[in-house]
Amino acid sequence: MGRLKGRAICIATDAGLMQNDFVYNHQVKQAELIVEHIELLQHQSAKDGVQALASKLMTLSPQLYVQLLCHIELKLDVLHKAIPYYAQRIPMTLSHFKWLIDFKNAVKPDYEDLIQALTRVLLQTRSLHDPIPWVNEWNDRGLQNNILQDGGPTYLREVYKLPTSRDSNPLNLGKIFEKMEFIDSKKSVGIQIIDLISSGVRRCLKKEFHDNHTAAILLGNLMIQGKHNKSPIHFISFSDESEGVLDDLTSEYVKLMIKHCKPMISNTSI
Repeated sequence: MGRLKGRAICIATDAGLMQNDFVYNHQVKQAELIVEHIELLQHQSAKDGVQALASKLMTLSPQLYVQLLCHIELKLDVLHKAIPYYAQRIPMTLSHFKWLIDFKNAVKPDYEDLIQALTRVLLQTRSLHDPIPWVNEWNDRGLQNNILQDGGPTYLREVYKLPTSRDSNPLNLGKIFEKMEFIDSKKSVGIQIIDLISSGVRRCLKKEFHDNHTAAILLGNLMIQGKHNKSPIHFISFSDESEGVLDDLTSEYVKLMIKHCKPMISNTSI
């Protein structure tokens, strides 16, 4: 994977620390945010669609909700990391997005629809306070087919009265996420490789390798530097214990990953 210039982008959470009450409250809050501006929608069909989305979200079990949220956060991290990273190195990599997801028996029929809808909603919300990093000197030719050249919809500014940039052309989220497929990992070599990497990350964090030090270095070498040089792994907590979740030894392995991960800024961009 490293020789092909591929990079691993990871989300991690500890199910053993998950508190169902915390998850439920988070779930309720997300459902409320979905319908927060529903009265501003002009058409009843649009209102019904938004209400149905919030209702579907509340039907998920705590475990499936956590899986859904981690899945969406991972996709958002892919955009926030892959776009600036590859724009500086292999710009045409960004001309095509394809999302292959390992099918699980636990996946409900509505799960795929929820992922599609919520990814766009959360990405738009996140972009208001945490936009995808970009420098004008970076090469954006690979992204041209995935950008709304006319500036895109203005409803965030005109209907919801939210601040948006008038100077940049936004990503066409519909196009970026249109090629998403749930498949059996046995039928995809790519997913099998990712399974091995994700298993390796899990084993490393749980200190299950004979040489965990080397494993942390090798895994870190496949990852992209985190924001403000934080962990290349995005840790998500679903409990009130937001501090000190990692023990000292695990923290040392994460520090090794930070030290050996790929820098976000290319030397040629400086």
